[in-house]
Amino acid sequence: RIEAIQTQFERVQLRGKARGVGTGHLFKLTNYPRSDQNREYLVISASYQISQESVESGHGGGDQYQSSLVCIEASQPYRLLPMTVRPIVQGPQTAMVVGPQGEEIWTDQYGRIKVHFYWDRHDQSNENSSCWIRVSQYWAGKSWGSIHVPRIGQEVIVSFLEGDPDRPIVSGRVYNAEQPVPYELPANATQSGIKSRSSKGGTPANFNEIRMEDKKGEEQLFIHAEKNQDIEVENDETHWVGHDRTKTIDNDETVHVKHDRTETVDNNETITIGVDRTEKVGNNETITIGVDRTESVGSNETISIGTNRSETVGSDETISIGANRSETVGNDETISIGANRSETVGSNETISIGSNQSVDVGNNQSTSIGKSESRNVGQDRSTSVGKNDSVNVGKNFSLNAGDSITLTTGSASISMKKDGTIVIRGKNITVDGSGAITIKASKNVTVKGQKILQN
Repeated sequence: RIEAIQTQFERVQLRGKARGVGTGHLFKLTNYPRSDQNREYLVISASYQISQESVESGHGGGDQYQSSLVCIEASQPYRLLPMTVRPIVQGPQTAMVVGPQGEEIWTDQYGRIKVHFYWDRHDQSNENSSCWIRVSQYWAGKSWGSIHVPRIGQEVIVSFLEGDPDRPIVSGRVYNAEQPVPYELPANATQSGIKSRSSKGGTPANFNEIRMEDKKGEEQLFIHAEKNQDIEVENDETHWVGHDRTKTIDNDETVHVKHDRTETVDNNETITIGVDRTEKVGNNETITIGVDRTESVGSNETISIGTNRSETVGSDETISIGANRSETVGNDETISIGANRSETVGSNETISIGSNQSVDVGNNQSTSIGKSESRNVGQDRSTSVGKNDSVNVGKNFSLNAGDSITLTTGSASISMKKDGTIVIRGKNITVDGSGAITIKASKNVTVKGQKILQN
């Protein structure tokens, strides 16, 4: 190689009219003014210029011949520079992605793969079939972009940068009979999307998918997650559904709203809970119902209020209890009714008051009892009537006191004691009987007065 390089520099260029001198010839230069140049030369390149200036119709200046020679000293070894032409791959080729036995994906930290070219009959179609080959992606940034690593068995298109066989690059992927398209064609020609395969050991039933259906009138965007789906939104998220929306969750659902939540239903809302429901409000709760509300509890209902409760009904209220009702007030209870109140008990009613009871009726009060009435007062009883008091008994009237009975009006009174003493006091006392009047005593009868008159 050194001799070939030296040959490029130790050269002599000659011009002359000597004929018969050509490439590869030896000749000896003599009588040159510089004696050191008079030596034997080897012609390594020759070019000739021949011109004929005369024409048949006349006489010209004569023919001309000139040769240009490139020579080296004959004693210098002549070597040509290597002139092997680098091979060029004229176009892209298809190949199959390969890797070690038992693997489904084989790549390195750069996303490169290895392939088997179909014309190569000597490799074993494994991880040693080729060098690592870069894969073209439709977006590639610095640690961002898209990535789809071709998998073992898939067919890819391999191009060569500037036709250099040492610079292959995967520029595309194609389907074939063994690797068919994910959607049946041409029946589903309007469908497009991305469908993956779970690895390792995934079957056609294990995949993630984003599919678009563009058939007129049946347009659809289908998203399938084989296992988990996580969505992160750094700021706002807006959903708009033009018609109905159905959401089905086969197991649990947890919704955590760290600030306020507003939900508006312009028409009806139905919530069905198969088992239990727990609702916890950390502070206040306000429920506003524009018209009617119906609440149905199939079994028991327990409401626990830590402090006060206020319930306001603008118009009528009806409470229907199919069986028993028990109401316990630990302290005071105040019921205020602006107009009328009607209370109907189909069977028995028992009211038990641990301490005092006060009933204040601003106007009239009427009590109607279909059968008997019985009252039991443990200690004293006092009845105050501002005006008239009337007691009407259809049959018998019985008044029984353990010690005494006293009827008093002004200065007149009738007093009866348990020992049988009856005292009638008053100013004028008249005993008028339409029939007989009988006075009988087991002892004396005493009649005193200023004057005792008899018929």
